[in-house]
Amino acid sequence: MGYAAVLSEALSITTPEQLNDSVISEFYQKCIDSQEIISTQIHWASVSAERSRTAEEERERTDTNNAGPSDWSAPSSTYTFEEALLADLLTANEQLTEVLRLYDDLERVAFEREAEERSRGEGHMDSRSSLRTNLSMRRPRPPSYTAIAVTTYRGLSSPTSPRSAPTSNNPWPHNANRESEVSAHTPLTPAQRYVGWVAEAVAPLQEFIDEPVDPREFYCGFQEIAQGQNGSVFAATLVPDAPIHRLRLPPLLKERDAEDVAKGRNVLVAVKRIALLPGENSRLLNLRRECELLRGLSCEQVLGMDALYVDFVADELWIRMELMERTLADMIWLVHEGLRLREARVMARVASDMLHALDYLQEHSIAHRNLCSDNVLLNRDGVLKLTGFSDAIRVTPETPLATDVVGIVYWQAPEVRSGAYEPA
Repeated sequence: MGYAAVLSEALSITTPEQLNDSVISEFYQKCIDSQEIISTQIHWASVSAERSRTAEEERERTDTNNAGPSDWSAPSSTYTFEEALLADLLTANEQLTEVLRLYDDLERVAFEREAEERSRGEGHMDSRSSLRTNLSMRRPRPPSYTAIAVTTYRGLSSPTSPRSAPTSNNPWPHNANRESEVSAHTPLTPAQRYVGWVAEAVAPLQEFIDEPVDPREFYCGFQEIAQGQNGSVFAATLVPDAPIHRLRLPPLLKERDAEDVAKGRNVLVAVKRIALLPGENSRLLNLRRECELLRGLSCEQVLGMDALYVDFVADELWIRMELMERTLADMIWLVHEGLRLREARVMARVASDMLHALDYLQEHSIAHRNLCSDNVLLNRDGVLKLTGFSDAIRVTPETPLATDVVGIVYWQAPEVRSGAYEPA
């Protein structure tokens, strides 16, 4: 059992106040150290994988030239040893990132409880000062290198593929001058550009993707504002002179964008960018389920997905959403830092907006199942919106009960951990 598995098992029976436990602290540090080691190995592993792929293509080209027409075989679609090693490193990094994220959730709950007690004036926090001090002295851990490593690997220089068109079945893309190749070889629509593994990766989301659109022509000025489990979220601006009539957006949103552009106002949006990986479509299958649940919903207190695009330059899925200001967790943290709020009014607004959202979802037979402060976002107009539908399900007369345990441990409803339960 690896460090990540041990720490995950320990955290499953740990309360936020017990994060100073010696076993937890020991294996947390071991996970930090392991991720730092992995981060130093990813670059050379990417270089080795790139070289091995180049050598493999050279061997295939030589074999093809030496073989007669009857001996020709399709290019290999298997990983080289070096590519498999890189994939193992990325998998290990993802496992470490996941358990460290779980630790962060517990830490956040500890801080939220402390902030709540402080706001209620229930005495001093000296009893928890040791926890706060210990957490503040932790070494900062490295970021998740999964997307970074894949981007680095894809961007390395390599000889041009001998195949006349970009139709390689290789599981790892590696064209050195990909953007210039796009302009030279790309057909009219992205649907025709999705060759090889990219076509397979985006297939589950085909009906939701705005295929005739190259998102780089419409969105610019990206600034990272958050990191999530599947990708980073960026604030971006709609390009003012872009032909926005070509975008497939909800009618009211499209009309509002056109009005803002006509009046010279910047249109700010949020774009979540998810790296597409060969042979890994489980995340996109889950995303498809979210899209199906959210399709047709229109509620001011529910944050939906406005559009999906494929960026064929970086092999990423882009999800356009409304740009939100901060999470409810951020607000709680700011209270911990000294922000003064009109508590009764704020609590009333949070409760009102969330009840509207949950009532609307229940009317549409949808159970959210992961209501927590990280999944409640605040927009610039002060409206709170519910997001995070990865654990949501549709409740039907045929399936009135659920048995899977979902959500963050310390936000779960008690019945979720007691067998079959009614999710809505």
